[in-house]
Amino acid sequence: MPPTGVVAKHVLPTYYATVVSLRTYVERVCAASIPSPDLSRNLILDGLVALPCSLDEHIHQGETDTYGLEANDYMPLESVVGHVQRTLHIRRRHDMLLLGFHVTPHRMVATHTNSIVHALLTDDVWNSLLFLMGTHAFVHMLCGTTYYYPMAPHRDCYSQMWGMPLTDQRPLTRGPPSVSERRVSAAHLFFRRSRLFYARPVQVYRYGIVLGLPPTHSFHMHGHTHTDRRAHTARIMRDMQPHAFGLPHAWHRLPSKNENHDLPRRRWPKGLTTLAHLVSRMLQKHRRCRYDVILEACCPRQHLVPTMSVPSCSPPEVLSQQTTSARPSPLEPGSSSPPLLSYATPPSRVTWYVCVVLRTILPRDMVGSPHNWAVVRRTIRRFVHARRSEKISVHEALQGFRKNECAWLQEYRDPVQTHTRLCAWMWWLLDDVVLPLLRTCFYVTDSAVFRRRVLYFRQDVWAQQTRPHVHALCMHLFSRVQTPMDAPIPYATMRLVPKEASVRPIVNLARRPMGFGRSINAQLQGALDVLSYEAAQQSPRIFGAAMPSIHAVYARLKAYKQRFQGRWPRLYMVRADIRAAFDSLDHTRLLHLVRALVPRHATYVLQRHAQIRPGIGMIRRTQVRRAWPAPHPPSFLEQHAAQSAPPPRHAVLVDGVTYTTIKAEDVLARVEAHIQCTLVRIGNALHRQTTGIPQGSILSTLLCNLVLADAERTYLSIDEDEDCLLRFTDDFLFVSPSYQRAYDVCQALHRGFPQHGCRIAPEKSLVNFDACLPTGHVVRRLAPHTPFPWCGICIDPTTLAIQPDTQRYPRHMGDTLTVRAAGLTSMLVHAMHPRAAAVYTDTHLNTPYGVYTNLLEGFVFAAAKLRVFMRHMPFAYAPPVMRAIVHAVRLTWNMIRAAIREARVTLHPHAQCHIQRACVEWIGYFAFAHVLQPWPVHAPLVATLMPFVHAQRYASSRRKIGPLVLRAWTAHRERIRRLT
Repeated sequence: MPPTGVVAKHVLPTYYATVVSLRTYVERVCAASIPSPDLSRNLILDGLVALPCSLDEHIHQGETDTYGLEANDYMPLESVVGHVQRTLHIRRRHDMLLLGFHVTPHRMVATHTNSIVHALLTDDVWNSLLFLMGTHAFVHMLCGTTYYYPMAPHRDCYSQMWGMPLTDQRPLTRGPPSVSERRVSAAHLFFRRSRLFYARPVQVYRYGIVLGLPPTHSFHMHGHTHTDRRAHTARIMRDMQPHAFGLPHAWHRLPSKNENHDLPRRRWPKGLTTLAHLVSRMLQKHRRCRYDVILEACCPRQHLVPTMSVPSCSPPEVLSQQTTSARPSPLEPGSSSPPLLSYATPPSRVTWYVCVVLRTILPRDMVGSPHNWAVVRRTIRRFVHARRSEKISVHEALQGFRKNECAWLQEYRDPVQTHTRLCAWMWWLLDDVVLPLLRTCFYVTDSAVFRRRVLYFRQDVWAQQTRPHVHALCMHLFSRVQTPMDAPIPYATMRLVPKEASVRPIVNLARRPMGFGRSINAQLQGALDVLSYEAAQQSPRIFGAAMPSIHAVYARLKAYKQRFQGRWPRLYMVRADIRAAFDSLDHTRLLHLVRALVPRHATYVLQRHAQIRPGIGMIRRTQVRRAWPAPHPPSFLEQHAAQSAPPPRHAVLVDGVTYTTIKAEDVLARVEAHIQCTLVRIGNALHRQTTGIPQGSILSTLLCNLVLADAERTYLSIDEDEDCLLRFTDDFLFVSPSYQRAYDVCQALHRGFPQHGCRIAPEKSLVNFDACLPTGHVVRRLAPHTPFPWCGICIDPTTLAIQPDTQRYPRHMGDTLTVRAAGLTSMLVHAMHPRAAAVYTDTHLNTPYGVYTNLLEGFVFAAAKLRVFMRHMPFAYAPPVMRAIVHAVRLTWNMIRAAIREARVTLHPHAQCHIQRACVEWIGYFAFAHVLQPWPVHAPLVATLMPFVHAQRYASSRRKIGPLVLRAWTAHRERIRRLT
């Protein structure tokens, strides 16, 4: 009988050719059924055996490989495991049975406790299988297979016991390759566009910010003799066609500042003579190019006083690049200045600038015909306009490029070599020319306002406009230290993310400092594990009203609703937000709370394991860490068997085995040093944060919740039997049936938390009753029965029903997308996944009609994304799009059922969803058809959708919820037109 379950059918077949149950494997190897009834019913035999080949091939390999055993040789189980470990070590295999062991000339020495090996040696079932199968077959099973033990069969959860760790396995490549092995697969070569973002301005001493190619670019020549020019041309040729010079392709090499530019001593490659002449002409044109003039013509500075300055005594190379001196801005942060985002350069002008530069420096014969120039312009436009996480392949860049119109490509007779040289040239053009040009001239960033849209600011404009904000940060949040930049001390970097009128400082603590091993966040990971463990052990309310996710909000509101037992009093709501919560926390209070949380003389073992689970269109791998008190923490299998929380569904767990130990004193020392002594580079100096905690730290959320929970206990008087207090990090929501208690909490919040360094932003506060504070401030209010918005959701004040906050939609739906050709179905499923959560579909918290309204909003949102997605995909045909829509609509019902089932186990035992599948599917088809209907270009797709909308099997659904859906669609129509 073939194994069942998502893991056996979808996860493991991604990595293995054959997956069978251990029962089937033993019966095939022994050529008989298992005789013992007790052994046959054992749970271990229901585990999964994964093979890299077919089962028959595996059995044949066992007949030819002796594994160093004599015929009919019997060994006890402990000796068999030791022999398998030595065999795996000799064959240099990475196996779960070797983790935590050190090889000596005589035996295997355990340096860490391997719970997998311990379970293998102590369970009598393995002794019975050894006796049944024989020593040779048992050794062949341990050496040639991978076994997954059913840790929780009812939740389809398995744990790997032997074999190469699944985290190190690569997915199988099925079928023959689509292209020849000799040919470069351009569809799998993606430009390193992530290097484009957050570049610091390049400044030259006494000349200012460089606008053009950076001074270290390979185009700049040092020397003026004929030999120097030839060597310079050869260097560019080496960068353009590295494979011809015996070097690896450029896409296989990581960019390095210390790259050796000396050519290997070998003869000049054949077929590059014409290209060498073109490169020589290109360098001459580069030396005459005025990048600053082109930039000012294509991307003029707006709202700024021109500050161009070029000294007459500038060297030739600096003159060709031109620099600007960014003077202090006359506009102070408090003055009436234009919003910061208005200084961004439109991407169309950035594209224009890059195309003009390429037209200026590239010889006409290097690109070829006007048609090829149009292809290059299209590629540059796609490169500049692409969103934050979008990928652009070499294949996409070369679509329509005519090789026969390039003279330098005609020197190659082999079409495969011609294709490879063209791919290398296109890679060089974008990676070595366009990308450095954009990094030097523009500060490229994203923003919370426009989400995935990419913004381009001229470097001199960005420096000028952010200088007042940086100065304010250095005055109030950071203090400069006297440590020089070249001192051997690790430091973090800071980037500024633009908002509508200001910037948000983000400290990058995840990047590894040069020459200092792990990143700061990696060094703090153990501290995070220990603090999380102690917080969970000491009190479940140590974090107060903090909500880790929307699912916790659902559980809290559902439990709160059950207290009323059918009586619905008027609920008074208060919303408040801490102003700059992460930047205002008091260090003294924060360190006092951390020292009180962690016992000073304790020692902890940091366990870790990997989870491999099916995702939407992919396999997800996550690392799970947990701290336990030393010296005897529970083993990996015991930990999950005794854990109160249910194991994950449809998952494979892989134990890390080699655990680390950390002392509480080290934890406290690291946290204190992180809070008080972390160095941040701002400009050309090092600074230390004097108040608050860095927003890029992995400890920031935990520490903020710890401080604000203490502030809640100190300043807020909450009746937990009658009131409900929720908090998403620094966003408070208070719900109470008492007007006086709601007013008192509102007044207490607006007084702030002075002992903790926190105060409320009054302009963000909101209530649904009249509230005039003693200071004279009137809090903004809503009508008593209007849904109350908070953190992306709207809560009904009368029924506590939850619906999405449509006012938080993006300015344009395209700002939320990452367009990928193969990601249409995943995009639609991802769009519907949040709306299938129990917080929106529980019919006990929401009414059934409210659930249908929430689902309609989700489908409308997904259809609007599809509309924008298809506008950016020129080859989006109706049949594959229709298949994606049908798949997403039908899968939504399965996601709803899975979410309710999971909520019933982990969140609330009374989670329920009483809606009809036919109604859900009809709402989906209705939403997609009506969103796409106004555009004639989608007429074939709408014509395919309409038969589903008017199908006979949905007749009862139309009668039941048709009027409701039509009324709700009227409210969505104009909003969708505006967003798309």
